[in-house]
Amino acid sequence: MSGLVIDAVRRRPRVARAVIMGCLRLNNLTRSVVGILASAIEPDGAHPKIRLMDPHGWLVDHADPAWSVVDVGCGVGNLAVRLAPRCRRYVGIDIHARSIEKALAKGVPGAQFRQCDAAAFGDYAEFDAVVLSNCLEHIERRDELLAYIFKGPGAPRHLLLRVPTIERDWFTLYKRDIGADWRLDETHFTEYTREELVAELERAGLEILRFERRYDEFFCLCANRNAAGAQAAPGSGAA
Repeated sequence: MSGLVIDAVRRRPRVARAVIMGCLRLNNLTRSVVGILASAIEPDGAHPKIRLMDPHGWLVDHADPAWSVVDVGCGVGNLAVRLAPRCRRYVGIDIHARSIEKALAKGVPGAQFRQCDAAAFGDYAEFDAVVLSNCLEHIERRDELLAYIFKGPGAPRHLLLRVPTIERDWFTLYKRDIGADWRLDETHFTEYTREELVAELERAGLEILRFERRYDEFFCLCANRNAAGAQAAPGSGAA
């Protein structure tokens, strides 16, 4: 019977489109619900992709122990647990008070946390490197933020970046093509193609030293051409 129904719908394009849109909305809803509930049953409360894909490992491996680091959009401090012991100084900032409370509750030795809007944090010049881990896609005026961070006097010399790619599968591209919501998160203003990300970093004066795609995300180590002394982190293999 299901085959007969599908065949009947296929002969009526307007009905087929309506059914497709409904299925895609259901797909987005189930993905969101599974992510929320799965985080609730993880031992540390983090999204299961942190355990399964280890995105934090790449960022930690490419951080220089001599760096002072500001982690913009630090969330509840999951990255801080591994990155703070690796760096000379670690400060995490996030606009959400509840996230900062949860980060502080982790009691990460040596880590500092502040509630602050990234566009109002006036101390970037104190740091060697900035981390933007699944943060930049949440910013609407990204060019302005990157310019604010990396083009001022004494700007940080390096960026460690992690962002989602829209080219993760044909399904996502198809959603965008027919006007369905294609985002991993409804608060995302963008999800990147490689070309879009490279262009955005170039406009900010950032030179890509390492670029890697892992699963559905792009990872970058960048040097700030606007700052003196920018170079690859020791042992990173950057060229």
